[in-house]
Amino acid sequence: MATPHGIKKQSATSNTTLQHDSAKRRKRELVLAQVTKYGSALRSASKEFKNDKELVTLAISQSGLALQFASDELKKVNDIVTMAVANNGLALRFAAEELKNDKKLVTIAVTQDGNALEYVSAVLKNDKDVVLAAVAQSGAVLWYASDNLKNNKEVAMVAVAQDWEALSFISDELKKDNEVVTAKKRKLNDASASAGGGASGVTSELSSSGGRTFGGVKPGGAGGFPAALGALGGPPGGG
Repeated sequence: MATPHGIKKQSATSNTTLQHDSAKRRKRELVLAQVTKYGSALRSASKEFKNDKELVTLAISQSGLALQFASDELKKVNDIVTMAVANNGLALRFAAEELKNDKKLVTIAVTQDGNALEYVSAVLKNDKDVVLAAVAQSGAVLWYASDNLKNNKEVAMVAVAQDWEALSFISDELKKDNEVVTAKKRKLNDASASAGGGASGVTSELSSSGGRTFGGVKPGGAGGFPAALGALGGPPGGG
């Protein structure tokens, strides 16, 4: 039979537990409200909440890059990472390594943002379907593809048609291919039409305005487009 002292001790323990649970619920409700509005708010959450699937899901649905603040365990969960890269392809950077080799998930990422190809596994950087999806979104990311696919005519055509600067990353043999050269000229003509001048006008416009920088090099200069293309050696965006 419990003594009065024992009953009081159990009651005190029970009250402490209830208070703790109540405080935890309030904290979770606060985090839930924050990540629903700002996914990046997951950054300041406790480790426990960063491993809370519901909270992480809400955060990445608001901002795919919030995946970086999720627990390592949740970065391995396919449906969570898929949701993140569908929101922002660059979230692939924060996925578990094994998911960077998941073709379906990776294709979603590079279709959303071609630059996600940088974070794809070496195996899938040599996958034609994945690379085609990436260069169709951003031709210059051909930089990240395998050497084998940089020498693939179909991939080169799609990349150059999307961004003429991709010509810098294809093989020397393909740079001389008539169809690839035609795709480059067509892209330059489109740029010329948009700029309201000839090819020299496009070069002049890019140079005088500071132009697009690519790999730390600005198109144009003394040698014009061909010389600039030959000089380009950095990755897309200069990264």
